Amino acid sequence: RRMLERAYPDPGQLHRLRVHVPDRPGVLAGITQALGAARINIEDFELQHISPERGGVLSVLVAGQGEAERAAALLESQGYGVVVSAVLEG
Repeated sequence: RRMLERAYPDPGQLHRLRVHVPDRPGVLAGITQALGAARINIEDFELQHISPERGGVLSVLVAGQGEAERAAALLESQGYGVVVSAVLEG
């Protein structure tokens, strides 16, 4: 929590999108380009690769619940499963 407070002006506004991604060329580029084209800023991200067969989980941080909902809708429209949650609960 302290690290977030030092890194972001309002860490309570951060929302995490967890996206299951396949292990294929261009997937990450497609996601980041789609978010950028929609003017949704990626505050931070992390990729947890499971295996070539199972792909992995991309975690993307965005500021604001509205932006998180827009990002999730955009990615879901492209066929990705997305789970949204606040970074700081309570």
